[in-house]
Amino acid sequence: MVEDKEISPSYYKSGKGIELCDVLIAFKCDFLMGNVIKYAIRYSEKGEKGGIKALRKANWYINRMIDEELKNGKQDGKTY
Repeated sequence: MVEDKEISPSYYKSGKGIELCDVLIAFKCDFLMGNVIKYAIRYSEKGEKGGIKALRKANWYINRMIDEELKNGKQDGKTY
């Protein structure tokens, strides 16, 4: 049987015990938005080089979201 700490390791929780998954569910984030938030939150924990890499990953997902919005004819306003 898989233990909870293997499925939900401590690095997915804030210092206050808030789990990223709970935040994403509460805000009804889709895959792209969830990854933007995940990498933006993690960047400060990754150190100098890893932090930049995490921000680049978040940026990639933001750009993908923009591309999808434009493809669907959306220009401004609520998108999700």
